[in-house]
Amino acid sequence: MILSLRSHRAAKGYTLVEIMIALTLGALLLAGSLEIYSTARASWADQRLGAVVVENGRVMSQVLRSSFSGAGYWGCLPDSNDKLYIDVTPGADALYPYLHANANAQASDLGISRSVSSDIITIYSVISASQATTCAVDPDDAAACPSEIVLNGGDAADRQITFNVGGHGFSSGDTVVLNNCSQATAVQVSAVNSSTVLTYEPTSCGLGTAGCTYDPQTSVMKLHVRRFYVADNGRGGESFYLQLDSGAEVELVEGVENFTMRYGIDAQTESGGSFASGSDGSVEQYVSRSSVGGNWDKVLAVKFEYTITSLGNNPVTRDFSTVATIRNFRRN
Repeated sequence: MILSLRSHRAAKGYTLVEIMIALTLGALLLAGSLEIYSTARASWADQRLGAVVVENGRVMSQVLRSSFSGAGYWGCLPDSNDKLYIDVTPGADALYPYLHANANAQASDLGISRSVSSDIITIYSVISASQATTCAVDPDDAAACPSEIVLNGGDAADRQITFNVGGHGFSSGDTVVLNNCSQATAVQVSAVNSSTVLTYEPTSCGLGTAGCTYDPQTSVMKLHVRRFYVADNGRGGESFYLQLDSGAEVELVEGVENFTMRYGIDAQTESGGSFASGSDGSVEQYVSRSSVGGNWDKVLAVKFEYTITSLGNNPVTRDFSTVATIRNFRRN
């Protein structure tokens, strides 16, 4: 009889009150766990977005510094007294030694289809991979090549450049730069006669004029023109863009805002504690585009300030600043 009573008590289950208390405690624990998970997930998402924004900022900074450091590269012109002559043919007369900035209102004039909100800054340099060499004089056949190249405004037959057997890869309309390591001159190609001969646009040059005479076996490279700006990306935001030589607009970084450029001017020299106008190879001040005026050959560096904002319901925003130095600056 005693064993039967004990068995009955041992088989007895939980009461309704006990079950409700257990369920309540379980729900509280579950709610707490969900809250911790949600907070951790939100924190992870913020960190992930922040990391993406920082990475985009670093990429943009690297693109700016590497691109602008190569501005004004015309080949082997190592000395500060070496000259670049750029206003000798139509098409080359609008060039600048290193870079030039336009107002955003001029976007369509530059072939940009988007709505631009920043300055449009253009960088000029030659492409080493395009290098070709003009005809080298053959000792056994002195008439095979001209003794020198004299850029001029004569007839088309007098405005030809002959290349060695390696030929050239230039096209009509290209701007090419002749370089002999002491001077460089930009001319525009008007026609391609063959793989080893091209005709350039008439110039105001002539024999004895600086920048107009070159010896045989002169280096010739294609001019590389790149434009950087911030514009509407068509998705409700703005992005950082690069316009290529072909006119194609490449989106580099999304979510760029408040993009500003200031230009480092080399406009003074110091002597004995006093300053005078001139060039000493250092930045005296950073100014706006309008303050540069026509003195783009005095710009040694460009300071960029911009904000990058991530996408999503809880966007992450970071501010960035970088300075790009023009490595090929020359004091003319």
